[in-house]
Parts: sequence; C-alpha cells; structure tokens
Amino acid sequence: MISKADFRKACLAAGRSTTFADASLWADQVEKIDAWESAKRIFCFVSAMPGEPDTGEIICRAFTAGKKVCVPRCSKAGKMDAVEIDSLTDLVPGAYGIPEPPAHFPAADKNSIDLIIVPGLAFDEKGGRMGRGGGYYDRFLKDYSGFTVGLCPIGCKVDAVPRDSWDMAVHQVIFL
Repeated sequence: MISKADFRKACLAAGRSTTFADASLWADQVEKIDAWESAKRIFCFVSAMPGEPDTGEIICRAFTAGKKVCVPRCSKAGKMDAVEIDSLTDLVPGAYGIPEPPAHFPAADKNSIDLIIVPGLAFDEKGGRMGRGGGYYDRFLKDYSGFTVGLCPIGCKVDAVPRDSWDMAVHQVIFL
C-alpha cells in the first residue's frame, strides 16, 4: 500500500499537470448545492496554491447574493480561523503567502458558518480528501456541524484517498 506521503507527492504532480475548469464553472456548480441556497454565511478557501481551482468567482457570487463570507487565516502553529471579510480587497499576504484577512480582523465562530468549501490535492467519491499535510482543515472541521463541499479537478479524482482516524471527509465533492 502506498504511504500518505507518496500519495500526496503523486497528487501534487497530478495537480500541476491538470487542466482546470473556468472559475465561473466552479461557481455555477457550487450554486446548485442545496446548502448554498440556504446558507447565510459561507467559508471558502482563497485559491493561491498550485493545483487549486479558482475560488474568486464563488466568493464574489456569495457577496452578490448577500451572504456573509469568511475565509481562512492560518498561523504557523497549525491553527486556522474563519474570518469574515467584506471584499477580496481586504486580504493581505499571510503566513504562507496565501491572501488572508489581516490580524486585526476578528475570528468568527465556525459553527455560525452554514457551508464550508474545502480545498484538497485529491478527493474520492466518498468525500475522502488529501490535503497538503499541515492538518489545518482536519483540525478546523473536527467539531464542525454544518455542510462541507470539496472542489476537485477531474484529473485529481482518485478511487480512494488513504485516511487516518483524524482525516475529515467532506459531505459532497464537485468534480469538474
């Protein structure tokens, strides 16, 4: 059986060579989710890493629909907070060079969020997710009670993601 580290390396390589759907196509698919329709507050990753679908259009459509929008703010200590923003222009380079809210923006209660859109290097049909290895999303999602959805380019869809007991699956995956 392949180790998670080797699987992650293969997923990183696959992501670099994958063709990505247009940002508007991702947003179209997210808007079809029942949880999107009813969500008052969403949390969405800000795409900045190689191999990630562009989430800018999803975030903009959430603002247009009158939803409150939270995005991640990470610390090098392995903690991630959901922080509400009013615009993508609120973001500054963060701990890993990923755009995030500045330190003076307060963190939101994660259980006030109705829908979380989760990144991953690969997903399977059961919602299994291979992240980048930092565990930020696994820790963040551990006690979350709302709906989660992963965005996965079709070239990064796998039969089964190797999982440990702490690995958090998502409720639904959009494959494009």
